[in-house]
Amino acid sequence: SPRIAMSTDAAPAELTPEQQDSLLRQLEFYFCDLSFPFDEFLKGQAAEDGSIAASVIAESPRIVTLAPGLDAAAREALLLSLAAKSDSVLVAASGAHFKRRYPLPAEDPAATHSVYIAGMPKDADEAKVTAMLTEAKQAHTFVPIVSVRRLRDLQKTRAFTGHVFVECEDATKAAALAKACMHGAVDCKKAKLLCEFFSSQATSIVDQRAKRASGGAPTKAGGPAAESAKHAKRPREEVPEVEVERGCVLAFEGVGAEASRDAIKELCVKHGGESSVAFVEHYPGNAGGYVRFAAAAGATLALTALAASPEDVGGAAPTWRLLGEEEEVTYREKTKKHKKGDKGGKGKGKGKGKG
Repeated sequence: SPRIAMSTDAAPAELTPEQQDSLLRQLEFYFCDLSFPFDEFLKGQAAEDGSIAASVIAESPRIVTLAPGLDAAAREALLLSLAAKSDSVLVAASGAHFKRRYPLPAEDPAATHSVYIAGMPKDADEAKVTAMLTEAKQAHTFVPIVSVRRLRDLQKTRAFTGHVFVECEDATKAAALAKACMHGAVDCKKAKLLCEFFSSQATSIVDQRAKRASGGAPTKAGGPAAESAKHAKRPREEVPEVEVERGCVLAFEGVGAEASRDAIKELCVKHGGESSVAFVEHYPGNAGGYVRFAAAAGATLALTALAASPEDVGGAAPTWRLLGEEEEVTYREKTKKHKKGDKGGKGKGKGKGKG
């Protein structure tokens, strides 16, 4: 591509294709899932439609550094021009704002019926990834593929990473695709439901930020907020509370008289995956109970398998269902109360009651 020349008061400045690529990568990083949802400064600059003025991005110290010799107007014009090459950032209808192409992770309606897959060939485009998946041995359980989104390395090279988001028609097919990947039907390194991936990613980022804050270590350079910290005093950023992932608890009814917690756990692990079961609530002689999974993906996989082909536990094949959101909230609150009661009942006797 041709070099772009912009005039300043001093002398003409030229940006090489490499410098332009760096600017585009930085622009995309500001709006990516790893940065934008956690950048309170940038989100605070958003218009009603979620877009950010190009002038705000153009004034970022990092952008200024990457565009030497260009004034603010020239940087803004260049960024708007480069955005046409982006597959993740759009120029808004105003012509002077940027916005994300995709919804924020916490607001993405496709997350419940999509799968995150790592370890695909880095040079495989959307058509190639789709072909690889539809040619898999168990493809009949999850096709058709609705869409494929390839992820880029936005911290270094902007190259594709081999990580993809794959959208299916519904949650059942997404669970089937995740299971096929985990069982080797698709040549990849790992896979999980996208909603689970988004949840774990957010938790990890929040934990990292909390550790930096508590340790007094400087936050790693990221969005304009981090870069502008030394130029203006801003209130300390509060660590957002991460919601507990929903869709992790299955209820069962109708196990046999010989059923045990170990047998129930073994059955669920068989279908949900190794280390997928966090806790089994079942008491000897009872026909029902609950299984809490470590993540929603495990619960979905187990429920899909057991609904399609019921299996005996203790001499009878129980029915299974996923707790609704309100039911799960009630269940978790009840569990917390029981735990607190147990701790209180142990009574370590630290108090000196005079009774």
